[in-house]
Amino acid sequence: MSGGIEVIVMLAVSMAAEIKMAQDAERQTAACTRAEVEEATRGNRLETTRQDFVCQLQATYVTLNRPEAMLPAHAIQIRNRCDEVLAGLQRAANERDLRRTAIAIPELLLDLDHAVRNRLWHDQAQAGTQHAAAQQTRIADLEQTFASLPDAPLDPAGREEVRRALQAARLSVSAGEVLAEALVMEAAEALLKYQRGVAYARAIQESLRAHAEQAAAELHALLMGLRSDATVMRWHARSVEEITLECERIACSESPDALLAEARSRCATILEEANAAELKARQRDYIADGIARSLQEMGFVVTPPTEEHRGHPATARLLHAASAAGKEIAVSVPVEGSIWYEVNGYPRSTEATVDGGTAVACDEAERVLTEMHALLNEAFEVKAGAIHWQGKAPKRKLRRAASLPEGANEETSRSSS
Repeated sequence: MSGGIEVIVMLAVSMAAEIKMAQDAERQTAACTRAEVEEATRGNRLETTRQDFVCQLQATYVTLNRPEAMLPAHAIQIRNRCDEVLAGLQRAANERDLRRTAIAIPELLLDLDHAVRNRLWHDQAQAGTQHAAAQQTRIADLEQTFASLPDAPLDPAGREEVRRALQAARLSVSAGEVLAEALVMEAAEALLKYQRGVAYARAIQESLRAHAEQAAAELHALLMGLRSDATVMRWHARSVEEITLECERIACSESPDALLAEARSRCATILEEANAAELKARQRDYIADGIARSLQEMGFVVTPPTEEHRGHPATARLLHAASAAGKEIAVSVPVEGSIWYEVNGYPRSTEATVDGGTAVACDEAERVLTEMHALLNEAFEVKAGAIHWQGKAPKRKLRRAASLPEGANEETSRSSS
C-alpha cells in the first residue's frame, strides 16, 4: 500500500516495568564488573609504580651491604631511613600515599653519596696522605660534582652560595691556610644543602607531574570499566574512544583535576544514555517478537526479526509474514515512533467521501491487523492505537465480514466472527 500503514503502540505499565526490572538487574551486574575492572587497573598501576620506587632503593641497599663503603655511624643512619621508606612504600594503599613516601628517596640517595665521599676522605686521612694533597683532592671532587649539576638552577641563590664557598675553600687550600680544612667542610655542607634543596624542588615538580599522570590514569581506569560494559560499547563505542584522547591532555595539564571532573561527567552521561537507549531497544525487540508470535498464532509463516541496518543498535527490526493464500505483511518496528506495515495481496478500493474527495479502503488488511493487535494486547500487553495510511478516510468504519470480497482468507474470517 502506498505510504504503508502506520500504528502507534504502547507497552502496558506493568510490562514496561518488567522489562526495566530485568535490565536493572543486568545493569547492576555490569556495574560490579566495571568496578572490578577499574580497581584492577588502578591496582596494576599502583604495583608498577611501587616497584619503580623500590628499585630506586635497591642501589642504596647494595651500597649499605658493603661495610667498607661508608663509616658505620653513617651506614646505620642511612639504613634506618631506607628501611623506613621501604616500609612506607610497601604499606601505601594508594598512589598518593606511595608518592608522598617516595618523595624522601632523592634526598636519601644524596646523603648516601655524601656518606661514601666522607668514607673516602676518611680513608685518605688514615692512609697518611699529605694534608694539603688530601684537601686538594676533596675540593676538586666537590668542584667536579658542582659542575655536573644542571645549568638551569632551581635555587639561584643557593647555587651562588656554593660557588662562593668552593672558591673560598680553593683559595684557602692553595694558600695553605689553617682555616682551609674548615672552609672545605663548609663548602661540602653548602653543596649538600644545595643538592638537597634542588632534589626536593624536583620532587615537588615530579609530584605535580605525577598528579596529572595519576588523574589521567584514573580516567583510563574509568574507560577500561566502560569498555567492559557491553551495553556502553554497543551504544557509545565512539564516544568512549573520543574520551580516551583526553587521557593525554590531562597528563600534560596544569589543572588535571578540573579536566578529570569534566571527563567523569561525560563518562556518567555516556553510561546513562547507553542504558536509556538499551531500554528502548529491549522494548522494540519485545514488541517485534510479540508481533511475530501473534501473526504466527493467526496462521502466518513469519521470518525471525532482523536488523534494517546491520550492526546499528538503534535500527528498526524487520519481519515478514505470509499466509497460505499468498498474502504478505511486512513489519518495521523502530526504537521510537510508529510501527509501519506494508501489505501485499489484500484488495484495495477507492471510495468517494462526503466532501467530494476520494479515500483508499483496505478492509481485509485492516481487519487482519486489528485481530493481530488484539492478540498482541492480550498476550504481550502491547496496546496498539488506530490504524492509519495515506488516503484513508478518518472516520470510515470497517465493513462487516459478509461484505468482504469472495476469497477472503481464513484469518480475516475468524476476525469478523
